[in-house]
Amino acid sequence: MPIEKVINAPPKDLSQFNILLGGPKKIGKSSLAAQWPNSHLAECEPGNALHIRCSYTDIPDIKALDAFLKDASDTEWVQTWILDEISAPYNWILQQTCNDEGVLDPSEVPHGKLWGVIKRRYMERIDKLFGLTGGKILTAHACQKTVKTVTRKEITTYECDYGATIRKGLVDPRIHNVWLMDYCNDERVIILQGDDYYKACTANLEEHFKTPEGRSIRIVPLGTRAKEGYENLINAFNNELELPEEYLVPESSPVTKTSQPVKKFVFGKGK
Repeated sequence: MPIEKVINAPPKDLSQFNILLGGPKKIGKSSLAAQWPNSHLAECEPGNALHIRCSYTDIPDIKALDAFLKDASDTEWVQTWILDEISAPYNWILQQTCNDEGVLDPSEVPHGKLWGVIKRRYMERIDKLFGLTGGKILTAHACQKTVKTVTRKEITTYECDYGATIRKGLVDPRIHNVWLMDYCNDERVIILQGDDYYKACTANLEEHFKTPEGRSIRIVPLGTRAKEGYENLINAFNNELELPEEYLVPESSPVTKTSQPVKKFVFGKGK
């Protein structure tokens, strides 16, 4: 049978996209994610959602996560599932596997079969999460890292903080939009497009996140409230947000080649 030509049409609703949202503790990642309509928060840091007006389930361990995923598969009203945060289930599974094998310290686990078991058990849960109908927002802590470039120059990057197993198994194949929250001169912002210093990206959204004049947006101000931040994001997604030059992707060169950050950020300042 010949292959039929079918052009895929990306969703026009932001809630249908998968997003990894990184940032320092207490900057408001969960509060912002909870603004998505008909969202439900799987809170893996129990108690963290008490201050948020949202639908949520506290999940303290892997057994509770399995029960949640079973119930979620029978739930139809949710448009966006939020996992806060992605490292917690992995750490639970790591510790449980070590206990089963009689290993006291995860650092003592030798490379080999056991790490494959840990990855498989983690990805089994992730597969169930991504099998649910609707978009997914996953949160992660972010941190500074000092790295050496190919020219041996040391630079400090700002990026989501997770191990290689999560990156290779979850982030690389499944997440196309990695956004970073931080502070800029005491103002909360979200970085949609990164550079050598900020490890963020927005993919498959070529028709969105532009100014009314057609300039690509790199940074969106979030204001003082989660609702205000969400409204700014939606307006930016719909190409309706006016922003000054420093919030836009530079026209002179690709964003990944900028030699200096477009705007000075205060890493992980917190409030």
